Amino acid sequence: MEITQFLSQQSDDRKKNVNNNDSVQLGEYLREIRKNNAWTITQAAQKASIATSSLSKIENGHMSPTYDLLIKLANGYNVDLASFFQTQGRNKSTARMIVTRGDETSEHDTPNYLHHVHASGLSNKQMMPFITEIKPSTEDQVQLSAHAGEEFIYVISGEVTFYTEYYQPIILNQGDSLYIDSNMAHGAKSNHSGNAKVIWMASNI
Repeated sequence: MEITQFLSQQSDDRKKNVNNNDSVQLGEYLREIRKNNAWTITQAAQKASIATSSLSKIENGHMSPTYDLLIKLANGYNVDLASFFQTQGRNKSTARMIVTRGDETSEHDTPNYLHHVHASGLSNKQMMPFITEIKPSTEDQVQLSAHAGEEFIYVISGEVTFYTEYYQPIILNQGDSLYIDSNMAHGAKSNHSGNAKVIWMASNI
């Protein structure tokens, strides 16, 4: 194996370990909330309107929830969405200003996206800011989701196809942007072999 391939593999392994640790920490946090409220896992799943099996996988670190699942959990558990990312090594800030360095972001990995979460230590925000890597996939692999709020997407690099419930798919290139009502089911994919990178802002849900 060439040195560059070896180093690339080591880097990929470290990223997998980070993502696995994040999933475990999130699962432990959700389990703690559930037990503090004396909810069974079935009761907690009903409150969040998700499948009991899905919640069990999340609690045990076997599943990384999509953004819309995180929103359901936050609403069902009556907690701030940002608290899910604070469990992943971020200190909670009491001021209304926070700086996130490039190597300090929380990561949330899903089948279609790798979200780099900024300002995760600031509670009760009106926006959730992400730098998101949109992964390549086929159209039928794109998972559409809908939730309360509004979203703004700006393409930093790559080419993206954005899908919505009511409109024809639209191709976005570097420098293009899109603003949508998040109640409309939506999703995206990178059109090339590598990840596309976007600024993704979601309003208060």
